[in-house]
Amino acid sequence: MVKDTGRLDRAAELAKAFAADLKRRGRAYDRNLLAEFQKTAGLGVDGVYGPRSAGAVRWYTGESLPPISGKGFVEYAPKF
Repeated sequence: MVKDTGRLDRAAELAKAFAADLKRRGRAYDRNLLAEFQKTAGLGVDGVYGPRSAGAVRWYTGESLPPISGKGFVEYAPKF
């Protein structure tokens, strides 16, 4: 169960913003926006849209946007 609902809401907002950016810009996505999402979602922060970030974006948005590496998704659930 998530205790910090404010953080959950913020992560959802960032995930939606990042998903829109990724769809619009592709590989030229905003790495700072992704890093902010990663931090808020409790992921390792590197600004790279890989399988863990893709799994988290899918969890928050319901959209399956494959990672740039094409290596699939890592399941995600918030733990904060």
